[in-house]
Amino acid sequence: MKKVLLLLGVLGCAGGPRPVRVPDLAGSAFRPQRPVMKVGPRIITEGEVYRRVLRRFGTPEILWGIATEELLSLAAAERDIRISDEEVEKLARSKYEGWLKETAGDPLTEHLRSKGLFSESALLETFRAEAASELLLSKVVVSYRSLDETALQQYYRRTYAQERVRVRRIAFPVFPGQDEKNAKKHASEVCEQLRAGRPWAEVVRPYLEPEDGSPPKAVGGEWWIGDQEDHPQRLKEIVFSLKAGEVSDPVWEEGFGYHVFKVEERIPPEPFSACVEKMREEIRSLPPEPEEVQKVLADLEERYPLAFFPAEKESSE
Repeated sequence: MKKVLLLLGVLGCAGGPRPVRVPDLAGSAFRPQRPVMKVGPRIITEGEVYRRVLRRFGTPEILWGIATEELLSLAAAERDIRISDEEVEKLARSKYEGWLKETAGDPLTEHLRSKGLFSESALLETFRAEAASELLLSKVVVSYRSLDETALQQYYRRTYAQERVRVRRIAFPVFPGQDEKNAKKHASEVCEQLRAGRPWAEVVRPYLEPEDGSPPKAVGGEWWIGDQEDHPQRLKEIVFSLKAGEVSDPVWEEGFGYHVFKVEERIPPEPFSACVEKMREEIRSLPPEPEEVQKVLADLEERYPLAFFPAEKESSE
């Protein structure tokens, strides 16, 4: 919904059942008095669009966003970091498909589609800009990561030094005031179906993505767990007691609900020397952490100082 509102704020809401051609203001010279659209008796100019965008999304946020983009661009040029059109297109397509799924059946989105505002080409162009910014941030931040012996040893202790289990989980939350019987019933059904040999995705889909559009009854995921990682001890003991392919009984966690685990794979510890190169690649591929982003931006601001100039009063015309 947030993305719908953002796009609505940018595109506007012109009427008419036919497709609407929205002017590309970013690709033309800025002329404050030029009319952009007419809504009933009112004429909206480029200057008015500019003021409304600033008012809606916030001048400080927009300026800091531009400053951040410039800082990252300077760092990318200095470090010879490039972003290919193929990378941008792949991420933009993924975002577009996610948006379609997220907004399916949303009445506001369907209304705007009926007005011709949400064409695939227009939306993809928006997501391309978003994708390019995300890729720039990620590549610059990752370029600052250390791959020395200390960094590799720290990563090794969190990963390959431990016995690791690849586990799938589906969990049925029980919120305060709710009866836990339904959650336990659903968890038991999942266990029975999985032990009968049905595929994981087929079993959990009705609970995670109900076909009738109702809210999900469960949450799920898949991840690796190391035997030394910081997880609730009881849940970790249950996971590590399972062999590859085995499914747990419904597991009650106080304050949350019922879990069902399935272990897909178990891997014993590996020698440090045998996994140096793959650790380097994995460290490079990890998405940036918020602390990393803050540290890199702070470094860039120190190297490329920011200065904001006070706004001048607009002269009368």
